[in-house]
Amino acid sequence: MAFDSEENIVIDTTAGLDFNGAIVVSYSGDCADIQGDSITIPISFIVCGGETITVKESAVTRFKFAVGKDEKDITIDKSQLTSYFANSNPNCGIKGFKLTNDRRGADLALTRAKHVKLDATTDELKILNNLNVAKNFKFFIQAESSGGAFAYKKMRYTVTANIAPYLQGYRKLKTLPTVKLTVDPTDYDGKTFTIKFPKAVDKEKNTIKYEWTNTEHKWITKLAVVGKKYQMKIDKTKIKATDAGVVRIGLTLQDDKYDLTRLENVYYLPIDIKYVKPKALAANSTGSSDSTANATTSANATVPTNATAATSAAGTTAAAAANSSTAADGTTSSNDTASTAANTNDIGATSEDDAKTADSTKKAAKADPTKPAVATTTTTDENGKETKAVIVKSGGQLAGLKINLDGDAKDKKKTEEKEKEEKPAPPPVTSLPVST
Repeated sequence: MAFDSEENIVIDTTAGLDFNGAIVVSYSGDCADIQGDSITIPISFIVCGGETITVKESAVTRFKFAVGKDEKDITIDKSQLTSYFANSNPNCGIKGFKLTNDRRGADLALTRAKHVKLDATTDELKILNNLNVAKNFKFFIQAESSGGAFAYKKMRYTVTANIAPYLQGYRKLKTLPTVKLTVDPTDYDGKTFTIKFPKAVDKEKNTIKYEWTNTEHKWITKLAVVGKKYQMKIDKTKIKATDAGVVRIGLTLQDDKYDLTRLENVYYLPIDIKYVKPKALAANSTGSSDSTANATTSANATVPTNATAATSAAGTTAAAAANSSTAADGTTSSNDTASTAANTNDIGATSEDDAKTADSTKKAAKADPTKPAVATTTTTDENGKETKAVIVKSGGQLAGLKINLDGDAKDKKKTEEKEKEEKPAPPPVTSLPVST
């Protein structure tokens, strides 16, 4: 600092140094008598332009959004932008900011500028949540000093378009097919009823999380996950008349990105419970008697002399028939298997399963239910006489019985003679007079 010929102060800033000092003004003569010999005027100079700017934190600042999540745009004002940088001369402010593609100062690409905007007047930065697809790109905030020095703060803009896990075949449908459950306390036909849900799928291979709702019923005894399939076991003996009606069970599927995306799929399974009131015991007994009578009448055959053996066989065969069913083609299927199928509802049944069912129905249709499968046998007594009989292979209580359909010719003749003797002679016919 110096004075020119006209007493002007000249300050040289090429060194970029600040100055703190004072100017001393001396007086003489009359002025000295008034003001004193001298006065001191403090003076300081701040020289900007030579300062340096650096980034305070080198870590990337991230701005994250998720498709489907309702989030507001992010706003960063000038003071916050300034706080990202350190200035070697705190007395010298930042001249301005700019958004760039890189650290060389290239202008931000237009495709990115649609989602990140900087107000040139207020230096306010806005991060816009205006995408419904996945997006990920970087950009830089350039800070410029008064002397033309630059520093760059790295930023990253990310939009996650995560797909929530879903049940296979039900990505759009959220209500599963209604499961109909009939409960008869006099005939449970299997105590446990199992409902199998379709397989859970996550496109991004994320970890699937799940939660059940409205499952606090006593008759729901177990909720399990087998592989990625969910199962519900129901104890029909615990279902009461008050449980009748439609119960909606909820299943919520999320993945490990839920904290960010807030995306999930919620499914509802309607269970329609029909509770049958217990029937009177008398009605059950009558029904049983009628069933026996019908079976005896339908046999329409004479039991051979060896009734004891036949009865024993009938008892054994009937017991066997109670535990198994014989189809028209002679194959036998266990009631345990049939009961398991009847007490399992697999929601995820495929078209292949439907084809198998149709095929088995088609085969069953070929059998004539009015003609039970039979086998003819011939026996010879000690006198060498042959007797033909039929063994019923299927037919409920008559299964396994040997029935003599031909009878004995001699017995038949004796029966006819006895009926002839017992038949009274017809009364004589008397002609009545004819009147004209």
